[in-house]
Amino acid sequence: MQARAVSTARCQEGEDPPDYASELLATARAVTDEIGDPPAGPVLRARTLARMATLRIDKRIVLRFPRITVASFRVDIPADPPLAVPEVAPADVAECLTREGVEVALIADAPPIRTWREVFSVAGLKPSTYKSSPEALARRFLKGGAIPTPLPLVNLYCAVSAKHLAPLGGYDLERLDAVAASRDVVLRFAKPGDRFAPLGGRPDDFALRSDIPVYACGSEVVCWAFNVRDSAATSLVEATRHALFVGEALNEDQSDRLISAITELRDTLQLAGFACGAVTSADATQPTSSAREPSEPGRSPLSGSPLSRYRD
Repeated sequence: MQARAVSTARCQEGEDPPDYASELLATARAVTDEIGDPPAGPVLRARTLARMATLRIDKRIVLRFPRITVASFRVDIPADPPLAVPEVAPADVAECLTREGVEVALIADAPPIRTWREVFSVAGLKPSTYKSSPEALARRFLKGGAIPTPLPLVNLYCAVSAKHLAPLGGYDLERLDAVAASRDVVLRFAKPGDRFAPLGGRPDDFALRSDIPVYACGSEVVCWAFNVRDSAATSLVEATRHALFVGEALNEDQSDRLISAITELRDTLQLAGFACGAVTSADATQPTSSAREPSEPGRSPLSGSPLSRYRD
């Protein structure tokens, strides 16, 4: 189960959408200029490029949500020996929320939650039924519950998401490879031909209408309505070895919360010994970002992160 699944638990107008292939090639050239050609030449470079995960915000999403930010990072998870994922006590999450003045009865009025409810209402979704992932998670923690999954990595990012009232989702990169020809994950509106296998839900309950924002890899929807429900086809599983974490924000307050949440998640995993890539972001002025290859454990968590510009 994913944090986004716990509902039960720089484009200006008139410009063309970004050319993904050209931007990816430019990224490869920049890397080659910086570190030199790898020993195996273009074959190895092509293989390395194929392992990259790219996040792109579609032009129509930017026009509808001009202050949108999508942040992400990649982490590698060793199998042998396995690493222990840090735990966060549910009571600690609830205490953080309570200190901020967030209560179960009034959570719908909390600014970061109210924004999601307003967006969902405009899209024709009933907010009390289709809750944003941070709202669903915060409600659970405030009621004294925990996230009942057998996956410590999922439990960790659910706790961090709830603590900051910021949506976070985790995806298995190898499972993405199984459903699409590339790792180009696009935040766009749903369109005819899309497929969605909702985690813990029925497809009929999650309409793929043209006014519903989704994350999609090819025609496979990996998350529905921004952050409401993840796909069972690409979610994290016990065998996950390469994960991509993603979160989004629609205004300045949400952006601050997202930066804090995704940075805390990455820092926590890095300090526990996991190899993590830098946090990168996409927004209206730069709608494409690439999830960087993980660095060796122990490197500065914010080294080279474009998000550092928000922290000045």
